[in-house]
Amino acid sequence: MRFVEKFEWIKQTFEDNDAGVPHILERRGQAAYETHNRMILERIIATESMDEFLQISRDWVGFFRKSHHQIMLNPKLRTTHKEHNEKDESTVPQVLHYSWDGDIAHFMEYVSTLDDGKSYEGIWDIGGNYKIGIIREGSSYIGFIIESTFEEWLPNMIKLRIDLDGDDVVSTFYLRDFSPEVSVAPSLLRYKYIRMGNRFIKRLQPSFPDDPLIESYARSLLSTEPYFEMINENTLYFKLPSFPMDTTQLDEIIKENINRITSTRNLIIDLRNNGGGRDNLPLFEYLYTNPIASSAASDFLATEKNNQIIYNQSQGITLMGVQMGEVHKQFAADVYEQIKDRVGEFVRFPFGPEKITLEKVYQYPRHVAIITNKGSMSAAEHYTLMAKQSTKVKVFGEPTFGIMDTMFIGDSMVESPCGEIWLQFTNARFSYVPGLVFDGIGIQPDFFIDSSVPDYSWVKHVSEIMSNWVSEPKSTRRRKQR
Repeated sequence: MRFVEKFEWIKQTFEDNDAGVPHILERRGQAAYETHNRMILERIIATESMDEFLQISRDWVGFFRKSHHQIMLNPKLRTTHKEHNEKDESTVPQVLHYSWDGDIAHFMEYVSTLDDGKSYEGIWDIGGNYKIGIIREGSSYIGFIIESTFEEWLPNMIKLRIDLDGDDVVSTFYLRDFSPEVSVAPSLLRYKYIRMGNRFIKRLQPSFPDDPLIESYARSLLSTEPYFEMINENTLYFKLPSFPMDTTQLDEIIKENINRITSTRNLIIDLRNNGGGRDNLPLFEYLYTNPIASSAASDFLATEKNNQIIYNQSQGITLMGVQMGEVHKQFAADVYEQIKDRVGEFVRFPFGPEKITLEKVYQYPRHVAIITNKGSMSAAEHYTLMAKQSTKVKVFGEPTFGIMDTMFIGDSMVESPCGEIWLQFTNARFSYVPGLVFDGIGIQPDFFIDSSVPDYSWVKHVSEIMSNWVSEPKSTRRRKQR
C-alpha cells in the first residue's frame, strides 16, 4: 500500500490538468477507463519497488496516449543499484536502475579476442551519446554503459537487454529517463549495425567491412544533423532527423543547397524516426502549390495548477531549471493575463495564420515524397499533415507514431507533495481536436511500404517509383470521325 498515495496524486493531477484527458475519455469511454484504473491499482498495491511503481504509473498514463508525458523519480534522488547496496537501506531512496556487475577493463580485453559478426557481443555506439558494451550472460545479452554524454547515465548502468527464450527474442532499450522501451527481436545488419525497434546501433569493435547500401541507411538513422545528397540526376534526398528549436543551422544548410533544390525534379524528405521538436516549416515554400490549412491555433486548459505554472514562467521560475529569456517571460505574462480568470475553460490562442497562402509556386521540385514510419512523431507529424495538402507531395512508408493532438506551452513539469516524483503533462491541445484526432492513429501514407521492402531499401524504392511519374501529361488529339 506504500505507493497508493503517490499514485492517487499522479492520477488526480493528470486528470485535472492534462489537455488530452477530456476528449480521450469521451472517445474511449468511462467504463473502459474505470476498468483500466482497477487493473492498475491492483498492480500498484502489489509492487514493492520504486522503479516498478514508476513503470506501472507510465502504463496508467498510456490509456490517454503513448508519449507527450513523463513520470520520473526526482533526479536529485536518483541512485544506482550498486550505490544502493553499499549504503544503509533506510537512508537511501529506492533504486531506479540497475548496473551490470562486471569489470569494464576485463571486458575490453575480452572484446579484442572477438571476430564473430553474428554475435551481438562487442563495443557499440548509440547516436554519439553512448558507448556501450554488450556481453552474453546465459540466455541474455546485456548492454552496459562504458561512456555517456549524459551525467545521469553512469558506467556499468544497463542501457539495453536482449533476452532469448527459445525462438522468442525480446529487446529492451532504456530511454534517457530510464523508462523501458520494449520491442521484438533486433535485426543485425551486415554485422555492423543493430536495428532495435526504431533505433540504430553501430558496432565499433570488432570491425567488419562496409556495405554501401547499409552505410547510407545507417547515416540516415544515425545522423543528428540534417543533410542533402543526390540520389541520381533527377532526385535530391533530404534527411531531417528532428525539428530543432534553434533553426540557424538548418536554415544555413537549406541556403547552401538552394540551387539543387530549385533545379531538381524530385525531392525526397526523410522523416523516419524524427521525434519532433519545434513546429516549423523548412522547405515549405518549395513544396507549396495551393493555400494550406494550418493547425497553428491551440486551446490552453486553464486550471489553477496550469495557470500557476504559466505565472511562474513569467517570473522566470521553472521546476527543471530552464533559463527563461525576457521574450519567453513576456510571452508567459501575456498568456497568463488571458487565462487567469478563466479556470475550467479551454482558451484559444492563435499562434499563426489559419491558412498559409504564398505568392509563388516553384517549378522545381516538381514531385516531393515524404517518408515516414512509426518513429515519426509530434512536429514531424504536423509537418506531414500540412505538407501533404500540396499537390506536389505524396507520403510514403508507414503510419506515423500518432502523438500530435496535445502540446506543451512552457515547462509543465510538477513535483509531488512527497518530493519524490516528477510528473509532466500537456496543458494545451491543437484546435482540430476533438473533432479530428490523430493520437494512437497517426498520419496515413499515400503509398504504404510493407515488410517485403527492407528498411535499408526504402529510399531506393521511393526513388524508383518517382522516376516513373510523368511531370506533365502528353497532349492527345481526338481523331476526326469520317
